[in-house]
Amino acid sequence: METLAIVAYRQPVTKAVIESIRGVDCEAVLEHLTVRRLISEVARQETPGHPRLFGTTLRFLQLVGLERIGDLPAVAESAVLPNFE
Repeated sequence: METLAIVAYRQPVTKAVIESIRGVDCEAVLEHLTVRRLISEVARQETPGHPRLFGTTLRFLQLVGLERIGDLPAVAESAVLPNFE
């Protein structure tokens, strides 16, 4: 759930940024979320290595009952994540 929340609020986001925030390897979690069609690769970052950029899917929006990603609840000012990009 934590990784999914990071993708939802920070998309498009790389695996490296997610891991910087969480402090743990997220490869298996990202694969699981991709298989469940909750996230997908939306692009490649224009930096060396061209890392994948992840975003949420229409299926994610349907499951959480939202019409668009902008309908996500606001994050409390004290909970705002630092920008690791």
